[in-house]
Amino acid sequence: MGYARGIMGITFLTMLLTPVDKVLLSKILILTEYGYYTLAATVAGTLYMLISPITPDWFPHLTQLFASQDFPKLIRTYHQGAQLVTVVLGSAALVLIFFSETFLKLWTQNSVLAQHTAPLLSFLVLGNMLNGLMWIPYQTQLACDWTRLAVPIDIVAVLFIVAAILWVTPRYGAVGAAWVWVSLNAGYVLIGVHFMYRRILKTEK
Repeated sequence: MGYARGIMGITFLTMLLTPVDKVLLSKILILTEYGYYTLAATVAGTLYMLISPITPDWFPHLTQLFASQDFPKLIRTYHQGAQLVTVVLGSAALVLIFFSETFLKLWTQNSVLAQHTAPLLSFLVLGNMLNGLMWIPYQTQLACDWTRLAVPIDIVAVLFIVAAILWVTPRYGAVGAAWVWVSLNAGYVLIGVHFMYRRILKTEK
C-alpha cells in the first residue's frame, strides 16, 4: 500500500508540475512572447521521444534484479541505461542548444520567428536534457521500492516553479521563465541523484 500511495502521489504531482509553467505564463506574458515560448517548449519536448522507449525496457529489468537481490547486475544495468540515455539525449540536445536558430530557420522558414525563439529553445532543451538524465536514476528508485524521495522533491519542485515564475517572468520575460526550468532540473540532478546514491547505489556515485 505504501508503494501504491507513493506512485499515486508522484503521478499527481507530475501532472500538476507539467503544465503549470504554461498556465502561469499565459497570464503573465504578452501573446507574442507566449507563442515563442510555446513553440520552443514543443520543439524541446521532442527530445523525450528519443529516450521514452528506453524507460519501459529498463524498468522491468531493474525491478527483477532488485527482487532477486542481484546487485552486481543491477549496478551494471543501471550504468548501461544511464549511459545510453546520456549519449542519445545529450547528442541531440547539444546540437539543438548550439544550433537552435539554424534549426528553427530550416524548419519554419521564418527568420524573425527563429531569431526570437532560438534563445528560449536553447534554454528549454538544456532543461529537458537535465530532466532526461534523471530518468534512469528515477526508475531505479521505483524499481528498488523507494518512492519516499520523489514525493517531497516533487512537492518542492511545484512550489519552486510557481514562486520562481511569478517572481522572475515579470522582470526577465520568457527567457527568465526558461531559466527557471533549467534551474529546477539542475536541482533534480544535483540533489535527487545525490540522495539516491546515498540510499541505493552507495558505491557508484
